[in-house]
Amino acid sequence: MPLLPQIRPLTDQAPTDSTQLLAHAVSLQSAGKFQEAKSILEDLVVIHPARFDVITLLGIVTAQSEDYEQALRVLDVSLRVNPDQAEARNARGVCLVKLERAEAAIESFEQALALGFLEAHTNLGTTLTNLGRYEAALDHYQKALQGAPADPKLYHSQALPLLALRRFDEALASLDHAIDLNPAFAECYYLKALAHLMLGDFTTGWDLFEWRWRMPEARTDVRRLRVPLWLGDRVIEGKTILLHAEQGFGDTFQFCRFVPHVIALGAKVILEVPPALTELMASLHPDIEIIARGAHLPRFDLHCPLMSLAKALDLQPNRIPRAPFYLQPDPQRVAKWKVRLGPRKRPRVGLIWFGSMRGGAANLKSMAFEDMLILADTDADFFALQKQQAPGDELLYQRSDRITDLGPELADFADTAAAMSCLDLIVSVDTGPAHLACALGRPTWIVLMSQPEWRWPDSHTTPWYPSARLFRQTIANDWTQPLAAVKAGIQRWLSGDLELPGPER
Repeated sequence: MPLLPQIRPLTDQAPTDSTQLLAHAVSLQSAGKFQEAKSILEDLVVIHPARFDVITLLGIVTAQSEDYEQALRVLDVSLRVNPDQAEARNARGVCLVKLERAEAAIESFEQALALGFLEAHTNLGTTLTNLGRYEAALDHYQKALQGAPADPKLYHSQALPLLALRRFDEALASLDHAIDLNPAFAECYYLKALAHLMLGDFTTGWDLFEWRWRMPEARTDVRRLRVPLWLGDRVIEGKTILLHAEQGFGDTFQFCRFVPHVIALGAKVILEVPPALTELMASLHPDIEIIARGAHLPRFDLHCPLMSLAKALDLQPNRIPRAPFYLQPDPQRVAKWKVRLGPRKRPRVGLIWFGSMRGGAANLKSMAFEDMLILADTDADFFALQKQQAPGDELLYQRSDRITDLGPELADFADTAAAMSCLDLIVSVDTGPAHLACALGRPTWIVLMSQPEWRWPDSHTTPWYPSARLFRQTIANDWTQPLAAVKAGIQRWLSGDLELPGPER
């Protein structure tokens, strides 16, 4: 696409004066009609190639149209005409964030600040939070609040690094301030829920957790069902209840443990899950009817989202079901994988180093495969269970004859479960397959980022999974220490000084 396209003929209804055209483009931008505004601005740039304000607005509207590469090129043209445009520097930083070039984005935001664009403090706070630089992020949020002390979004944003730094009282106070300014701010209630769960206050936490359905990004996921929502507020004996999965695969693996408890209350259970999980979920209980999401639903009397079972069953920290395992792989698939892996030469370790979610703070949970290569020095055979690969990973496999890539052979989660059952230990970052390994009762060592998470306490064990052991970063974004601890643990296990937990089946 050319940077500055040729002018197109204007319709009879469109204004013809350049000033009017610019005003019309601004009005279209304000109305969210970015493509229409972009078309007019492209014409105006051809007429006025030295109007840096028009070029900048074109860059901003192009970014709002989510064409970030093109927007960056346009903004760079504008800044060559006039390098002292604070708004263009800020917009350039936004494009760089979207293109996952965070360090360059920080430089652009800092340039915008130097030119007096104080709103860049907010963008710096968000970018630094997503990089795990919490103290620096907090400093920028506090400076942003000095200029906008009545902005509830800033108090919500400030709470994120505060929680990451385990400054819970300050985080909750910041969220309460935001709620005072905007009592319907669903994201604040949800973040308060996570804070209370981290603190072990499950009663408050699970109550506030229901606010997740009111957040803008969740509204499309809300089930519009004509039967009552069950949250433990009525007797369900003799009733048919639909339990439906939500959020990620890891959440489903973690919370499906509660389905048999609903059956124990006398209800008939229909469990709706993504199609990729139907085979595995059938092993939960013989009396569950499994339905793939999107399939026709039979009649039912009540419904409950899977993660709301914690509230419905009044889950408390000392009442988390601690069954050694509650999912089982298909025996025929296990037999197939035993043949595939061949005769055992050494202990077998499975590796998972990043999750399916990418971008923003989700990247903090993942590591580069190269980081995990430190483990390959130990006297074990390693198997990559990663369905997705980063560019260059296949070359790294060649650096060690102890690492076999199973990812391309894993057809679905049922296959992954069967393969895991043929391994002695799973080492994983916090992602869906880690929860699956734990639900299967496989010895699982989970490598965690530094910031707290309500599922994983600040200890080496978790009440959620008896077979799990936790290894947490001591320095944000630095996997060196936890991976060194994992390697030392593997060496102790191989030498017989450490016994791995595992259920008798």
